[in-house]
Amino acid sequence: MSSSSSDTPHSHRPKSASDELTQLETSGGAGSGRGPGNPAENLRPEHPLQQLLRTYTVLSETNQILMRGGDQTALLAAACQIAVARGRFIAAWIGLHDDVEGHIVVAAHAGASTETMEIIQSMLKGEQEGCFFTHAAFEDGEHGVCNDLYEDPRAEAVREVSMSRGYRSVASLPLRRNGVIVGVFNLYAPTPGFFDEHELKVLDELAVDISFALELTQTQIERTAATQALHNSEAQLSNALSMASMGHWEYDVVRDVFIFNDHFYRMMRTSVEREGGYEMRLDHYASRFLPPDEMGRVASESQRAMETTDPDYIRDIEHRVMFGDGKSGHLFVRIFVERDETGRVIKTRGVSQDITKRKEAEAKIDEVSRRFLAVVEHSADGIGFFDEDRNVTYISPSITTIEGRLPTEFITRGFSRDIHPEDLSAFDHSWHEMVRQPGQPTNFSVRRQHKSGRWLWIEGVATNLLEDAGIRAVVLNYRDVTERRQLEEQYLQSQKMEAIGQLAGGVAHDFNNILAAIMMQVDLADAEVSTPEEMAESLSDIKEAATRAAELTRQLLAFGRRQAMQATDVELNETFNGMSQMLTRTLSEDVNLRLELHPSELWVRGDASMLGQLLLNLAINARDAMPDGGDLVIATDSRFVATAESSGLFEIEPGHYAVITVTDTGCGISTQDKTHVFEPFFTTKQADKGSGLGLATVFGIVKQHDGVIDLTSDLDRGTTFTIYLPLLQEPRATTPAASAPPQSLRGDELILLVEDENHVRAVTRKVLESYGYRVIEARSGRDALFMWEQAQVTPDLLLTDIVMPGGLSGWDLADQLLALKPELKVLFTSGYNPEVANNDFSLKPGQRFIAKPAEAETVVRTVRQLLA
Repeated sequence: MSSSSSDTPHSHRPKSASDELTQLETSGGAGSGRGPGNPAENLRPEHPLQQLLRTYTVLSETNQILMRGGDQTALLAAACQIAVARGRFIAAWIGLHDDVEGHIVVAAHAGASTETMEIIQSMLKGEQEGCFFTHAAFEDGEHGVCNDLYEDPRAEAVREVSMSRGYRSVASLPLRRNGVIVGVFNLYAPTPGFFDEHELKVLDELAVDISFALELTQTQIERTAATQALHNSEAQLSNALSMASMGHWEYDVVRDVFIFNDHFYRMMRTSVEREGGYEMRLDHYASRFLPPDEMGRVASESQRAMETTDPDYIRDIEHRVMFGDGKSGHLFVRIFVERDETGRVIKTRGVSQDITKRKEAEAKIDEVSRRFLAVVEHSADGIGFFDEDRNVTYISPSITTIEGRLPTEFITRGFSRDIHPEDLSAFDHSWHEMVRQPGQPTNFSVRRQHKSGRWLWIEGVATNLLEDAGIRAVVLNYRDVTERRQLEEQYLQSQKMEAIGQLAGGVAHDFNNILAAIMMQVDLADAEVSTPEEMAESLSDIKEAATRAAELTRQLLAFGRRQAMQATDVELNETFNGMSQMLTRTLSEDVNLRLELHPSELWVRGDASMLGQLLLNLAINARDAMPDGGDLVIATDSRFVATAESSGLFEIEPGHYAVITVTDTGCGISTQDKTHVFEPFFTTKQADKGSGLGLATVFGIVKQHDGVIDLTSDLDRGTTFTIYLPLLQEPRATTPAASAPPQSLRGDELILLVEDENHVRAVTRKVLESYGYRVIEARSGRDALFMWEQAQVTPDLLLTDIVMPGGLSGWDLADQLLALKPELKVLFTSGYNPEVANNDFSLKPGQRFIAKPAEAETVVRTVRQLLA
């Protein structure tokens, strides 16, 4: 860098560029109105030697500032100020190319107003036409000079701006850094012809010195940046080691010592002060930081590192450690080796990391996993993981209990293979819906085939967790609900039978009222002495038809549990023994009947005639199932049911039961027909071979006796009906025997007849009056109470229907009238079982019940028996 003598005063310390700049500004720089920087003063002609001397002064003072160094911006600003203050230049600025902006940016200036510099910066940006000479200097690397901005045609773009500010000459000097042009130094003079050959030579030297200063400052900037980057890197490494709980170390094999650092000690929860230095012998390290059971393994790994011949030896190990605070933990250690020129290992180096938290987290994850696995492995439900194509990736062991297959078997077969063909389409739809809605549970219900071949009902939930990074599967959770479905079907069947029974009972009740009127009208007509013989025959036919119709309604009532039941304590074995001859006559000769009765008495509460009918119907059903003959076994037994269980069709409550089984070797019943055999009018026989009421009647009688019936059957292998009736521990007292039949059926007593059916009431009155009785009739219970109050003589007998409209039943009416006349006789009648109207039905002395339809003589005979 060039230098020259100067009159610049010295001080006890070198002045910086900033100090020099301050002095220039205060001693009369550009624009101050004083000294050579004043434009007006610069207009006076000056000898070329004086001008050159000023230029050398600028060079000298600028060099002195540049030699002192400092901030680049301050250096460039001081250079501009010196040029204006000492060099008789009206303005000066330095611009450096900005790689980001893509153009020259003014870095320092002097002598020019802010407005002027804004115009110059706009030209440099390319927003308006710029200075030819500045462009030439930056592009060509040679100074660009114009000694007359007013006359030089190359200055046309800047002429107006220049002349308005007193600029007549301009020199643009290229600035370099490391040989590359990085900017320009522009100087403006107030007179034309200012820059001659000697002046430009000195100015070129000034540009070289400023370029050298730029290089020095850039080097300083880069060095400072590198130093800061190194410091930052070390700080980041230190922070990273601290954050990662890491520390590095080395082991000097020759000296048998570990060499640690602060990071290692910090990781080990101790300090260099506490440990007495950064070096520690191997045995001391082992006793200080290793649990006894880890010492052997760590020593073995160290020996292995020292003896290795692998040039690229790297070894990772994990071991337990005792930290400086006394707590135990885990370290991850990566070991490297360093060899001398002979290949012998002289040092091992390593990085250790505290992985205690990771190990604790892994232990918790392992514990959760084991718990989850325990839940899954011991769950009664089937739990499976599937990919999107339904391939099984996992299935819980419960699949063996549910479907009879081993998990490996299940995985091989897949899930869809054992789905019932009729359910596969619905399952496909559910699967696609589930895949389309990730995370949303989708319910499904299908039949699947057990390994044994039987079909199971399966219900479950499928959830698409394919997008869950921790699972990535479709999760199925399902269970066997076959037993529940069977119970539901049994319940529905029971409800269905109950509904059919109520309908059948209602129809039979209404029909019984009609038959009662018909049969008593026939009896009245037949009782006439003058009845022609042909008419008598017709009446007999009518009565026979009505009797058959009454038998049909009786069976319907039995099915609907509304047939009148005369309950007594019945011993089953005695009853069935008494029926054996009748059953033998009923069966064909090629049917072999065998009774296997329990050795002890089996008492039940029921109607002996109904139970006989039950047995007869089952025997006839068995006979028809064995057209070519076979065996029929009727057996009785006792059984205690401890907990509720399913009979196959219905639920059996806990208790003691008398059990009746009727087994044949006939054609059997198909699975499809099993659920229909107890329905009224259902039959598999030919149209003229049965009414379809036989088993329906059996069902009704069993239910009326609070029992349960079940059947098991296979085609061509026979059928077994099993009946459970509540067993009495000992027989109870029976109802009093009926009084002896009277000698005569006639009488003259007063009877209160209560019947809501007009035709039944009318014909009943006729029958009673034909036998001499006096009759007061009423249509309802409330009408009867009114009639009682109006009668001058109180009735001797109440003949009342049980179920009547108006809110007052026959039972209630009898109770009220008996309160008024305790000796009143009562005859109840109904087309229903009397228990339908009164759950506590039991006849007291002086009371009787007859079921509709009844013959006229039966009604009159019962009345006479009560009044006798």
